[in-house]
Amino acid sequence: MGSRGTLDPKWQDPVRFGVFEVDLASGELRKQGLKIRLQEQPFAVLTALPQHPGEVVTRDDLVASGPTEPSSTSTAASTPP
Repeated sequence: MGSRGTLDPKWQDPVRFGVFEVDLASGELRKQGLKIRLQEQPFAVLTALPQHPGEVVTRDDLVASGPTEPSSTSTAASTPP
């Protein structure tokens, strides 16, 4: 993972799943186009998963990778679930 400056180029485009879209470059999660507020740790977990498709991501893997970047989602507008 790492900071935005070291983000793998293949993750520059948002990752979509169902009605959600996660933009790893900007640190934003959206549901049907509306920003969702997430704390840093849950966002770090969310960003780790699409970077390892088809793989088991262990707690140790998540701890070793650390936070991706101070998340801009902390100031994002929240939407109801």
